[in-house]
Amino acid sequence: NSKFKVSGNITHANDTLLLVIPATRTLEVGDEIEVFPAGFTSAKGNVIVKCQVEEGQDSYEFDTSTLNTDGKLRVSAVTTGITSITLQNRSNDIYTTDGRLLRRADNDRELQYSLPSGVYIIGGKKVIVK
Repeated sequence: NSKFKVSGNITHANDTLLLVIPATRTLEVGDEIEVFPAGFTSAKGNVIVKCQVEEGQDSYEFDTSTLNTDGKLRVSAVTTGITSITLQNRSNDIYTTDGRLLRRADNDRELQYSLPSGVYIIGGKKVIVK
């Protein structure tokens, strides 16, 4: 899984961590996902964890209580028997490539033109704005 190597302090301001769990990976309660490897001085603030899984896959909930001390998320619940899990977002939500929600809009094309140059995720697809 991807990790953020940080030296110094981390301040979360309700940041969104989007976890995309591939169908080839199965998690159990207690499993850990290291997001921030050792090396950061301190961390504070809250994060929002969203989990995206493929159709027919188990869904997961995560405990964030030690993220600011050890940089890890832990699986706190696994839900089985659900045939389809989707993110509760509109198809036109715009995210950075690291999963942070930037904006919501009614029209993808209209919003693309108001974004600075860069790479974004719009409607679940990578979009390059020049």
